[in-house]
Amino acid sequence: MRYLGQRKGAVLIVVLGVLFILALLATTFATLQATEKQVARNYLDMVRAKLLAQSGAQDADSHLREYFPSRYFESVIKGSPQAWKF
Repeated sequence: MRYLGQRKGAVLIVVLGVLFILALLATTFATLQATEKQVARNYLDMVRAKLLAQSGAQDADSHLREYFPSRYFESVIKGSPQAWKF
């Protein structure tokens, strides 16, 4: 009978170890999810900033074409690169 009592104590330690490992995995998963959410937010902010910058450049282009004769404006733009690099 005494042997069964020692065995129950060993099972309790094993179960506590398994529960600790599961808690550690859950904490790691939650941390990774928070990190992924922040990475997604940063990417979204970068895309919005890039689109806003391109929109501003196109708006400036349309205003310049509206206020200046096209023959002067085209001569300045011909030598400059057309694509924006970020």
